[in-house]
Amino acid sequence: MYECSKRMPMLHQISSGLQVFGILDSIKEHPQLLEPVFTESSFFKPNADTFIDNIVGSFREDGSNDKLIEIDVFKYFTDFIEECECSNQEVLAKLFKFITGTSLIPPLGLPKGITVKFRHGCSAECKCRATTSTCDLSITFPVHYSGPEEFKKYLDSALVEGIGFGFSCFNHNFKFS
Repeated sequence: MYECSKRMPMLHQISSGLQVFGILDSIKEHPQLLEPVFTESSFFKPNADTFIDNIVGSFREDGSNDKLIEIDVFKYFTDFIEECECSNQEVLAKLFKFITGTSLIPPLGLPKGITVKFRHGCSAECKCRATTSTCDLSITFPVHYSGPEEFKKYLDSALVEGIGFGFSCFNHNFKFS
C-alpha cells in the first residue's frame, strides 16, 4: 500500500494532463490503442529493419580510398544487426542500449538518426573497440578490421566490456581489493 500511495500523485497528474487534452476519454473508450505506451510490450523493442532505417553513415568525400574502407565497415555493421535479429534478439537490444542508452525505442521515436562514424589512423596492431555517444546518438568504429569475423569479435567484446546504463558492477560479482 505504501508503494502505491507514493505513486498516486504522479498518476493523478498524468490523468489530469490527459484529461486536459481530451485524451483520457479516448483511452477509456479504446484502451488497446495506447496499451503499448503504458505497459511493457514488444512494440518498442528494436528490430533490424527499424535499427537499419535509423542509421546514417558519415563517410569521407567521394573518390577517397578511406571511403571504400568505411563502406566495408558500415556493411559489416548492418550485417551484424541483421544477424542479431536472426540469431539473438537480446544482443540487438544490448547494441541499441550501447548506442542510445535505452534498450527500447522511445514511444515518440529517436530524436534523430544514429550516425555511424569512422576512426582512421590506428596502428596495425591496434585492438581498439567501437565507442558511442548517447547524447549525439553516434557510434564510432575503427577501420582496421580484416573482415566481418574480426568486426563481430570486437563489437561483441565492446558490448560485453561496455558495462553501464543501469548495469551495476555488483550484479557481475566483481571483487574490489
